[in-house]
Amino acid sequence: AQGSADSAAAAAERPALPLALRFAGDVFLGTLNDVPGRGLTTVPTFDRRYVSFAPDGLLLSYEDASNSELRTMDTAAGLSPRRVAQKVDARFPAAWSADSARVAYVSSNGVEEGADGALLAIDAVPALGGDAERLATFAFSDDCAASSADPADDVAAAEAAPGDGAAVLIWLPDGRFIVSTRCAGGLTLLAPATGETQPLDADLLGAAIAPDGVRLAARSENGITLLDLASGERSNLPADGTVRTLAWTTDGAALLYATETLADQVTLDDPEDQAHAETVFGRWPVEVGVYDLTLVRVDVASGAQTLIWRGQGRAIGRIAPAPDGSGVLFSVVPSSLALVETFRAGGDALALRAAQPQPALYWLAEGAPSAVLLAYAGQPAFAPVTVTAPTP
Repeated sequence: AQGSADSAAAAAERPALPLALRFAGDVFLGTLNDVPGRGLTTVPTFDRRYVSFAPDGLLLSYEDASNSELRTMDTAAGLSPRRVAQKVDARFPAAWSADSARVAYVSSNGVEEGADGALLAIDAVPALGGDAERLATFAFSDDCAASSADPADDVAAAEAAPGDGAAVLIWLPDGRFIVSTRCAGGLTLLAPATGETQPLDADLLGAAIAPDGVRLAARSENGITLLDLASGERSNLPADGTVRTLAWTTDGAALLYATETLADQVTLDDPEDQAHAETVFGRWPVEVGVYDLTLVRVDVASGAQTLIWRGQGRAIGRIAPAPDGSGVLFSVVPSSLALVETFRAGGDALALRAAQPQPALYWLAEGAPSAVLLAYAGQPAFAPVTVTAPTP
């Protein structure tokens, strides 16, 4: 079931865990029992992605894909986000150092084409701004997918968590990086100190590092692949459906992953509709998919899997397990079916705008029978549980 609506009484029962999210196009900072919180940005038309906290939970970052910028802020000081880097490749998320002192990002600034494709750079800046330092370069084969025929695909792509987007950048506690070598799959372990690279399996897509900084979970043709970066051991966890996104629980004992299975598809391809459809959908032809979605918890040690949520839409966008183990936040991107139906019914501009797919944010408390709809918001990111909740 999709879940029930939120209420003031239900909100009061949720823990006051600090979190950030994207609401009505802007980045907000609040708590789980007071969603959405207070706005940090004021231009909702910018494409903001990869909202995330530093390991200390006090610093927040996000990428402005519209302007190729990286912005950070000190949540305790309550100041506005500041630009700390430009010419950022927004296909890659930013990555915080283990001590939260610096934040790294991918850039093509000042880098020439390599023999194996585009040569990209990993740069790092102090957490709240300063001079950038070039840490390493790496080859990236630019085989990213062309524009989709489904408008909801764009929304789902913008909703992706760090590690689930088009490309991966992870800063490990030992100073090495995990980076994507191409959008279609493939990861490399990169040591900036020596420039040494260690290719990981070429079929791996996306990546999430466990709290211990050693185990890596990634999507693959087999479902989910677990890699021990210390020993090199690989194991596979099967999944019933295409895995879209995954996240570790705070204790590292389990993974939460989302699957999608195509249930229905609607196509607009009548030449008489083309001109108007291109204005409304921004593409032609239009192919809208409706997917069966599931959210599953898997115990890493035993492999036991538990279905914890089921619904329909385009995708589960981001999974954010609560740091105190009290439940999980997740965003659901609806399909574009409502937009197609409004278009076919001759809806006006206001109706078409209202039918555009936008993420819905759900909270599933530990042991609860159903999820609760908190807001039409997305990109939820929790701060560590030890951090004091921000003052409204």
